[in-house]
Amino acid sequence: MQLGHHAIETASRDEITALQTERLKWTLNHVYNNVAHYKTKFDAAGVHPDDFQSLADLAKFPFTTKHDLRDNYPYGMFAVPRNEVVRIHASSGTTGKPTVVGYTQKDIDTWADLIARSIYASGGRKGDIVHIAYGYGLFTGGLGAHYGAEKLGCTVIPMSGGQTEKQVQLICDFSPEIIMVTPSYMLNIADEFRRQGIDPRSTKLRIGIHGAEPWTDAMRGEIDFAESLRERVATLAGVPTTAFDKVRAQVQVTDGVPELISAVHSAGGTVCVVSGGFHEILDPLARQLGLDAWQANRLEAVDGVLTGKVTGPIVDAQAKADWLMTWAREGGYALEATVAIGDGANDLKMMAVAGTSIAFDAKPIVAEQADFAITERDMRVAIGLMGL
Repeated sequence: MQLGHHAIETASRDEITALQTERLKWTLNHVYNNVAHYKTKFDAAGVHPDDFQSLADLAKFPFTTKHDLRDNYPYGMFAVPRNEVVRIHASSGTTGKPTVVGYTQKDIDTWADLIARSIYASGGRKGDIVHIAYGYGLFTGGLGAHYGAEKLGCTVIPMSGGQTEKQVQLICDFSPEIIMVTPSYMLNIADEFRRQGIDPRSTKLRIGIHGAEPWTDAMRGEIDFAESLRERVATLAGVPTTAFDKVRAQVQVTDGVPELISAVHSAGGTVCVVSGGFHEILDPLARQLGLDAWQANRLEAVDGVLTGKVTGPIVDAQAKADWLMTWAREGGYALEATVAIGDGANDLKMMAVAGTSIAFDAKPIVAEQADFAITERDMRVAIGLMGL
């Protein structure tokens, strides 16, 4: 029985370590001799490629940061002559200059082989149908998945991202066994299945390969958020909608929120809220505070009684980021002029696309990634941080 798509997958730990050491030696020498940035950075750190003799020595060498990539935009990090680069991919550049990656033909072949091995390791085999919902284009996602699936011998549906209704239609009509898509967009597709009244388990899909986003505990928490929200909402089945009055009476506005809203409005800005809570609680509060726009989850009710279901897409991390970008576009604001304030992992994507991010009484993972962190529960502090 074949245990892997490639022999290295069943190699011993010593064999893997030897291969990693050999290749890292080559890489360090190659960039030192061909990329001015790395020669300068290694010299400044007092290290030379010859200092690398084992994997433990990697700690001696400086990190490559996103700032390094942006400072050397567009071609300064290429380690081969530009005319040997057969393809260029880049990030969106929503939070600064795009980060650029150049691929030689060997890079493209290596990428395809890696994806083929990944699909095989996930249970995919030659002849399987693969639905690819990663974006095709400058984004370094769809094309790599595409060539890897073809290299394994799969049948590829190059759907790309967007057109969520059509995603569901093709999954139902073409019967793929495998879907390759970002975790957040997979959640959107799952919501669309439910909106159309289709049980995703009725499809032929049996393998999901989700990448192209940080697959951290926070992202796992986001997926759990959608499912756990539905589970918690299910416990509300049978509760009369008059119960909202009691809940609203217990809501307390955080100190400084009215002052912050007033300061932003005085400066000619708008204040919007996108919440993982519920419209039924947020709507009257938003009107009272004078918010310009707001979005939240909505509970389904029939004849004044909750059904235990959520109507419409769940407001997850991607939805929060999408609403920020939508409101910026509708208001005529550049993303660089937007400010996102959040406290949980579900806010990280929204905070990443905003020009300025503020963590408010936040979880450590959020505070670490924000531009500013407010530890006291007073929104007036944000007024100063925003220069108002």
